[in-house]
Amino acid sequence: MKERQTGLHASTYYLPRVRSHADAMARLKKTKPIRGRSPEIRDKYNPDIPTPCIPLGRREDIDIYSIREGEGGNIELVSYRSPLLTFTPDNKIIITPKYMGLMESGMIGRVLDIPAWLDRKKVGIILDGERHVLKQNGSLTLSCEGECLSVHEKEVVYSHYVNRKASNIVRSQYSGFIKYFGGFLQLRKNMDTNELRVSMMEIADCIGYEYKERGVWFGGKNQNKTEQVWQPALQSVKLMEFKPQGLRCLGLVHNTNPEETLWYAYSKQCKSFFAAIRDDQPEEGKVDNYYRMTLTLLALSMPYTHRNPLVGEDMLVDIPVSAVERMLDKIMMQWHSDEMIEKRPLKPNQLPNDKYESYITKMPSQEEIDRIQKATDRLVIL
Repeated sequence: MKERQTGLHASTYYLPRVRSHADAMARLKKTKPIRGRSPEIRDKYNPDIPTPCIPLGRREDIDIYSIREGEGGNIELVSYRSPLLTFTPDNKIIITPKYMGLMESGMIGRVLDIPAWLDRKKVGIILDGERHVLKQNGSLTLSCEGECLSVHEKEVVYSHYVNRKASNIVRSQYSGFIKYFGGFLQLRKNMDTNELRVSMMEIADCIGYEYKERGVWFGGKNQNKTEQVWQPALQSVKLMEFKPQGLRCLGLVHNTNPEETLWYAYSKQCKSFFAAIRDDQPEEGKVDNYYRMTLTLLALSMPYTHRNPLVGEDMLVDIPVSAVERMLDKIMMQWHSDEMIEKRPLKPNQLPNDKYESYITKMPSQEEIDRIQKATDRLVIL
């Protein structure tokens, strides 16, 4: 197929070149709508928007790329159900990516005839030798003068970085544990492999046991028997590793208790962990707390075991030292993200760093809560 020679997606290859409001208007008028479709009919996937009627590329790709007339004489080039390129009568082009996929970056590059790419869920373009990056639901406005495109107005893109000075202040609150933790790893690690060989029973004695039934197999056949196995109860500490963000904060740990949300459980586990490693705790029991929290970090860093041991039996696991050290850094940065991580605007030609994007606190907005409540009410009615 000839589109394969371009490196573009098959459907993107057939998109036209549109660089001005006049080009978009001409394309809208000369393209016939799909038979049987009407803008008065609401979309079956989202009743709040009209059904796509006029294709932008191939007619069979109507649900992927379409064109329609917007408010104030604007012409909208739509990707799936969201306008990606909006051409205004004063020859401005507004780029608003939503889905952050290859279809969007390919559509921008093909339609505007400029270099465009997708990297780490961000759309980037190059104009006048300068790179511009758009985050999800961000916007970038271009000006069109003849055949020349230039940046008219762009949204400031921020990225998150570690504030080293603030991080050192936070870490100083746990200096005793960090010293104990480093000594523990040095004492127990294998110098050749840089791993720790730890007993699973030693970890489970700290965080608890979890029992389950497992089928007995022999020679590839099920013996119609079960045996009881165990593993460390990771559910009591697992949420510390994965900080909930957005609407996930409102998710329930157990459906029977509407008060115990994921954010509540995450906060409870983190408060318990960091209270046990602070320097200002009573001296009595401090070393014991350090030992228990070190085993907790080992449990979170433990690799997946394919077959859990039988009740009464033990199993040794090898845990890389680097994995345990990274786990402590991750948990500490997530809990103290407001102090240790700062947001800075990107410099020209600088690409954003997403390493700490999942560490920051992102509570759901009231708009998101209302939208999910509306969708839930609609499902209840149906």
